[in-house]
Amino acid sequence: MNQPAAIGASSGPGLRAARARRTREAIQASALRLAAERGYEATTVEDVAADAGCSRRTVFNYFPTKADLILRAPQVPPQAEIEAFVASNGELLADLLQLITHAVAPMASDAEEFQRLRLVLRDAPSIVPELQSRVRLVHSVVRAALARRLGADLGSPQVIAAAALAITLYRAAFELWSGDGGDPGTGAPCDGTAPSSRSSAAPETLAEALDLVTASLRGIFDNPMAPTAATRKDHA
Repeated sequence: MNQPAAIGASSGPGLRAARARRTREAIQASALRLAAERGYEATTVEDVAADAGCSRRTVFNYFPTKADLILRAPQVPPQAEIEAFVASNGELLADLLQLITHAVAPMASDAEEFQRLRLVLRDAPSIVPELQSRVRLVHSVVRAALARRLGADLGSPQVIAAAALAITLYRAAFELWSGDGGDPGTGAPCDGTAPSSRSSAAPETLAEALDLVTASLRGIFDNPMAPTAATRKDHA
């Protein structure tokens, strides 16, 4: 059971915001753990409130629906970050990945919680469309920002290719970070089985996984491997 955050005498805006954030995180952590243990349908809001050490009303103050308790969905980046991306003269791919980093932060705080999320989504396919809808919204916002930066139409090959590359790199990073072959957009491993234990060789953070995937891709294009004699013979 999570312990409710202690409320001190001070109540400045910064302290209130920090306390609200801790409460929100505690509630969502309880919900995800209970749903992974018992199943989404068997987990009630009352269960979550009791585990998080708060009232049912407090839970609904932070999460209007039961699905909101579970979903760790990407968030639309703040407008200030979008404008900074559009105006930047930095490397396009690096800037684009940085923009997406903020969007996926709710899904990238903890690898174990990410695996629990995928397990719950596999058990509760009814909430997967809501997650996919939020993912599509973020994709559309990022793609629109990309089009503005390039001065191109949304349907231009440059915009489509750059957006697809960035999303693919993040999918690969999620796969490497979580330690198995699952897809964060579907909530289930590629082979339909339950998420496996996370590999000890997996990167500690999603940021590390993204750096590794990006560096690997650059290495492939910068130093493509020449085919060996055996490979040439096999394809002769």
